[in-house]
Amino acid sequence: MKVVVFSERLGPPPDEGIKNFTLGLAEALRALGHDVAVLTAHGRDWPERGVVNIAAGRLLRSAALKERFRAFRPEATIYIPTASLTWGSAVRGRRLKRYADGKPVALAALQGRRHHALSRPLARMAAPDLCLTFSRATERQAGELGWRSERIVPMVDSRLFAPITAPEKAALRKRLGIPAEAFVVLHVGHLTASRGTADLAAITDISYPLFVVSRADVQIEAAMNGLRNSGVHVVPGYVKDIQEYYQLADAYLFPATPSQTAPGSIDFPLSVLEALSCNLPVVATRFGALPETWPARPGVSYYQTLEELRDALGRLRHWQGETRGLVEGFSGTKTAQKILDVLFLQEAARDGQRA
Repeated sequence: MKVVVFSERLGPPPDEGIKNFTLGLAEALRALGHDVAVLTAHGRDWPERGVVNIAAGRLLRSAALKERFRAFRPEATIYIPTASLTWGSAVRGRRLKRYADGKPVALAALQGRRHHALSRPLARMAAPDLCLTFSRATERQAGELGWRSERIVPMVDSRLFAPITAPEKAALRKRLGIPAEAFVVLHVGHLTASRGTADLAAITDISYPLFVVSRADVQIEAAMNGLRNSGVHVVPGYVKDIQEYYQLADAYLFPATPSQTAPGSIDFPLSVLEALSCNLPVVATRFGALPETWPARPGVSYYQTLEELRDALGRLRHWQGETRGLVEGFSGTKTAQKILDVLFLQEAARDGQRA
């Protein structure tokens, strides 16, 4: 099958959840034997990942993009908008459907959004053929817009994100300058207000908080320095071998503030999956799909207050359990196949209704 995978602002490095989900989905579709074109607008060509950037307007009006679709002739399009669940994304999805000569389009809404009264009718009129969501809350928001939706899960590369032996861990810490006996609590992500990274500064007396800031620039330099002055160990910029930081850590912290209208991450944070795949226990806020996926599992605990955070980390100081099994079912090929199956099942049902 010919499939277009489209998302805005794709380009190196692979340092964001939406970007990595898009690339992982394209790879999974190729692994299933499909002919996949990965297209973007407002981004950059990325030859090693097969990404082609095409000039387009804000709502994807573009003769060049239209011609690319017509030349490729996709049988399905999967659109992963950076704006997620908005009427603008719906309008852009409809335009992609026209470019694809009416072939079905699935829109992946990986984050929730606030919908004002004026935007809801527009979003309802431009409803995609299928909306893909990670969480019940975003699925419910899609339902309020009259969109057909299906829950999916992201994928994690369990071969790359894998636990290592104690001697390998000791050697890795030595190479990267991490104290051998430290209780390392890791967070990987962007440095934003909604990310909750101030919580790292609250645990410096009971752990060695390590924050890999996936994007570092002048604008956040002051915030990074503030964390450093509080005792947080900050690694700025994109890290190619990010799995090494998971492998040397003792626990993973995901502190983003839970919000369905101004989320600090996609509903299913990929960094949490990567940590679990490396056999790390996770302490997190009750964010997105996390508590509904693992409501009460050893190795995954939740907190609301700093006291609860400190208590949870205290219990993990001598953790000897396993968490890798929690992500065994997070397969890219399973997710990709489910998307196509549901998309074409719904398309067949609509064809039957029209007949």
